[in-house]
Amino acid sequence: MTGSATTRRKYAGFQITASHANGDAWDVALRYGGSLGSVKMTGAIAYSDTQTVNGRSIVNGSFSILLPVGLSFTVAGADQDDDAGGASDSTDWVYGNIGYKFSALDIGQSRFYASWDEVDDRGGLGNEATAISVGLVQIIQPLGMEFQFGYANFDVDLGSGVNTNDIDVVTMGLRAKF
Repeated sequence: MTGSATTRRKYAGFQITASHANGDAWDVALRYGGSLGSVKMTGAIAYSDTQTVNGRSIVNGSFSILLPVGLSFTVAGADQDDDAGGASDSTDWVYGNIGYKFSALDIGQSRFYASWDEVDDRGGLGNEATAISVGLVQIIQPLGMEFQFGYANFDVDLGSGVNTNDIDVVTMGLRAKF
């Protein structure tokens, strides 16, 4: 942001950031990253006020936990208020993910995941979108690569009553790290 200022402070795994920009836009965030015994945790919550620039304010947050047995959980959400055009008063987003990592093969770690994602009232027309996905990532350490396979289903419900078909997506990929 042109003409912006940012301040950061850290203490005991917590970090606070705040910024201010031209037009009286500002934001503040609280983040945490650390461990409680062998349980790893990370999270954040933030608020952004750009009412004077574009009529929006957003509050969002997320929290993830990784248990020593390889099981992980993530939850996240956001609420955006848009008062500029009057078309969309509020858009909500919610996300959840469950993962499991383990060593099934000698070539590297295996990871399974399942996630759910929902957006309500995007565009202010009563629309709702939902995505459900599952997948696998296999680390191939000797080659410095990752193989990925996934499936996702996307469902959109339009507030106008227009019927839509679900979209199913299958992905497969290989990522090389140099």
